[in-house]
Amino acid sequence: MEKDKVYYLYGEPKSYQETKAFIEWYRRSIRRSFDRHMVIPKHIPLRSYVLDYGCGWGIFSEIVHKERECRVDGIDLSPHSIEIARDFVGERDGLSFSTKGIQEIGSEVYDVVISTEVVEHTHNPGMYLKECNRVLKVGGYLVISLPNIMTPRYILSALMGNAQRRFGLISQEMKTSYDKTRQHIQAWDPTTFCRLVCTMGFEYVSHEFIEGQALPGNLYWRRPWGRLRNLSCKVVFKLKKYQFADIQPYE
Repeated sequence: MEKDKVYYLYGEPKSYQETKAFIEWYRRSIRRSFDRHMVIPKHIPLRSYVLDYGCGWGIFSEIVHKERECRVDGIDLSPHSIEIARDFVGERDGLSFSTKGIQEIGSEVYDVVISTEVVEHTHNPGMYLKECNRVLKVGGYLVISLPNIMTPRYILSALMGNAQRRFGLISQEMKTSYDKTRQHIQAWDPTTFCRLVCTMGFEYVSHEFIEGQALPGNLYWRRPWGRLRNLSCKVVFKLKKYQFADIQPYE
């Protein structure tokens, strides 16, 4: 590995040492019991063949590979992310990273597809879920996490401020600085998302609300109790494929 190599984090050029320091910090930051990286693996059957769809820097792929003894293929359309995954996480027997698109993968290949905080960045979530379904074996699992809009922060933000001004600022921002990897262009409450994914050849198995409640002022209540967990900022669904669902781009 060339130590003078330039990497890109969130679109910004970084040196080898800067990138290494960031990845080391990120590894430490996710080692919290409420973090999705610690919660989601328990929903993945041991020794499965797994596709991490939108693997980013590959850190979660590595966790699943090690902790669940899975063979994991991580794919991401960002060559910068895959470069970091290969250089700082590393490929090995049972763990690989690629920039290939999911459409290049054959049908009914995987036991599990995992998708962590990706679907909300897509322009066509139905087609995204269709491809997740297609590459899964019948009886395989989709384990998918996404933001939950039913949080105190989201609800209060809708009630406060000048909506016309906010929408105008968003319009201008999207013209000049839209970043698909960081900005959400889809949003669901858990019930509506469950309804969507269950029209795509999946049946509900289980869910878990995670990472606590998002409060105003960038604050979090990490360990809500009882039904207050339903207002947590993220939700994980485990869904089982029972058939292939073919939808068209215009549906």
